[in-house]
Formats: sequence, structure tokens, C-alpha cells
Amino acid sequence: MARTRVRGSRQLNAQFLDLTDTPVEYGTSSGFLTVVNTAGNAIEFKDKNEILPPVNWYNQIFTSDGLQKVYTLTAVPEVESVLITLEGMALSYGAGNDYTISGDTLTLNAGVDLEAGMKIDVNYVSKDTTATTGVLEFGSVPADQQVKGLTTTLQVDVNSVGFGAVLHIDDDGNLIESDADATSVIPCQFLAAENGTGMKRVLITGVAKDSVNWSWTPGGALYVSTTTGEMTQTAPSTSGDRVQIVGYAISADTIFFKPDWTDLEIK
Repeated sequence: MARTRVRGSRQLNAQFLDLTDTPVEYGTSSGFLTVVNTAGNAIEFKDKNEILPPVNWYNQIFTSDGLQKVYTLTAVPEVESVLITLEGMALSYGAGNDYTISGDTLTLNAGVDLEAGMKIDVNYVSKDTTATTGVLEFGSVPADQQVKGLTTTLQVDVNSVGFGAVLHIDDDGNLIESDADATSVIPCQFLAAENGTGMKRVLITGVAKDSVNWSWTPGGALYVSTTTGEMTQTAPSTSGDRVQIVGYAISADTIFFKPDWTDLEIK
């Protein structure tokens, strides 16, 4: 701060820490954010994770037995993020509506009609209290075959491509490879951030780099390929194929992954 006026006098070359309503030292606050304190009468430093805590994204699919109304979720959801569909129909939150949430317990209200075999699809985010990085850490380009962005860990059942495979949520809630000419495995919702199957880290949205296998045209759109699990910069064009953009090439080996969940069918 170059100049501060105090009661009509002038104090030249003042520093931020010279003020009486700010922290007195920088100390170990490197990378912290400056915020107004809870009393609303001073400035303080806060860890960005305390203000914008990291989150994990979850997708759980339950198969109804026609009777059960109470389900246990993997994590405690942020209620505002919850999206629940019953056989594709969105349910509404609240005691007088379709469902309530208490901690990690989801309760469908009495008025929700269930039949055996119905799919209850639950999507939500939950704060990650163990993480040490923020929600979206795009600070630098990732190293070879790495991702940087919003990720989570999910069960991957099929991945023959390895890192960078485009993945689809299967009927059981696990992930399999997506394919533009197989309507049951599209749209793509995730990008594989690891090789193989099992509980694996996947990218929801962010930057991915693979200098080993990728050679994209910068600026071009990326589509789900008709080759299972792969991406292409040539839009599928055969009758029956599905066209879904999943991101854009930043450079020959780096992409911004942000799948558009709307896909079009070629007639």
C-alpha cells in the first residue's frame, strides 16, 4: 500500500501489516487467502481449503426391492449438490417432497412408489476433509500421463486403453469404457487417470497430459470414438453413431476434459 491517510496526516510507504486490523506477520501463511473475519471487523489469513474445501464426486445406483426406503451413502453429501433420479425421473428434496437426507442416510418418503428392479441413481459431492489441495488445482500443466483438476476414486470394471480412456457409468454404478457406436455405453462421464481396473482415480473435469500416446490438433474438439475407450478429433458420422464432445486439445499432448453429457445420434 503506497499511501495511507490517518486523521488528516499522511503516512508514506506504509505496508499491509502496518494496519491495525490485519495480521501482524505473514509467518507460515504462504498461499493463504485474505478474508474478512467472522466478527466482520478485521482482515485475517485463511487456508484456501478452509474456505473452498476439496470435494469428491459420487455416483451410487441402488436397485429397489420394491420395499426399502432407507439407503446408506458412501459419504455425507452436500445437500445442495444432490441429484436423485428414479428410473430417469428426478426426485425433489424435503420432508414434504420425495426424499430427505440426514448425515449419510438417504430416506425416500412414503409417497414415493417403488417397484422391484427400479434404479435409484444418486449423484452428489462431499467435502474431502483429508485432502491437501483445493477443489480445482490447475496451477501447472501436469507431468506426462497425469491429470490436474477435479478427480474422484471409483470402481472401474473395464479399461483396456489405460490412462486417458473415456469411461461410462454402467447399470451397476461401476465404470466401463465408452463407445460412440454402442448406445448402451455412452455418454462418457469420466476420463481414466490410472491404468487398469479396480478402485481407480478418474478425472471429472480438468487438464490431462499424455506425451506418450497423444498427438492432437490444438484447439480441436475431442469426441468419443467408435473405437472402444478412445477419443478422436473426427466426429462419428455413420448412421446410428453417437456424437459427444468430451473436451478440447490445448496442445498436441494436453487436453481440457469437460464432457458434454448431451450426445446426438446420426440418422
